[in-house]
Amino acid sequence: MAIVSVVDRSTVRFVADAPEVDFEVVAPATPVHIEVEATRKNLDGAITRRAPHADADARTVRFEVDLANPGRSIPTDTTAEIAIEVGDPLTVSALPLDAAKVANGKATLFVVENDVAHARTVKQIAETGGTLYVDPALAPGTTVVTEGRALLVDGDHVAPAIDRAATNDLVKP
Repeated sequence: MAIVSVVDRSTVRFVADAPEVDFEVVAPATPVHIEVEATRKNLDGAITRRAPHADADARTVRFEVDLANPGRSIPTDTTAEIAIEVGDPLTVSALPLDAAKVANGKATLFVVENDVAHARTVKQIAETGGTLYVDPALAPGTTVVTEGRALLVDGDHVAPAIDRAATNDLVKP
């Protein structure tokens, strides 16, 4: 029975599983961004190795990222979030999620022009956290209704108040 274990922390290995349809996305040498939960450190690396097959039950592909840890600042057995950029960059407009009703890939919202609310429907591109990303047909700087939207009808007169804090938090195209 072991009474002591020794762990070499000079290199840490992050192990993750991706859906099997992303087999090519998790190819060795693919750049990754890692946020370590325990320390909130943001690290960049590359996939070191990938399993040659998918797990038969889970239909996922295991991949690993090895990173140097010279200061031993990353603890063992910690959780991390791994992000991999895929596809071509998209130009989008960002707005608070609560500014729209989202269904079937479309975002229905109200824009304000000359103190009049107008209903608009734009293509939804993505959603993450409290931010909705839509087709750039909704131009940057457009005033959108975030509170009281459910009470409006197209053409209603409104007295908008700009929420500067929400505006500064949005990602600009």
